[in-house]
Amino acid sequence: MYTTNNSFLSLSKKLDLFINKHYKIAFIKGLLLSTVFFVGVLSAVMVLESFFRFSSVIRGFLFFGSGSLVVAFVIKNIFFPLFKLFGLGSRMSHEQAAKLLEKRIPKMGDQLLNVIGLKNQANYKKDDLLEAAIDKKSKGSLK
Repeated sequence: MYTTNNSFLSLSKKLDLFINKHYKIAFIKGLLLSTVFFVGVLSAVMVLESFFRFSSVIRGFLFFGSGSLVVAFVIKNIFFPLFKLFGLGSRMSHEQAAKLLEKRIPKMGDQLLNVIGLKNQANYKKDDLLEAAIDKKSKGSLK
């Protein structure tokens, strides 16, 4: 009976590492974008206030409006990737990671998707030939 899954497990671990790296990069990108966004909003509010000398009602609207925009931007670009990195939100599946890798590395083609599809089939139907095909394709896509 053919039961070696070492190559698929190593492929799965590499996909998990890629997903973690993707969320780390999204978090760092969110930090940088949020900083730039905060400075830009603050500058725009200061320039508007210096030119127009608004009343206290409009100042309050500018303050709370810009504050809520910055908070929403920070939540979307910093906290969501951070939660997903630690597994608190819905994470990217292996299929989605394979599609993302396929876009970034066109030379790879759909090899990863094929291996993941074969593994999903093997979960429903135990077959030695299917396990051998998964092992062979996993080794081929790890290169």
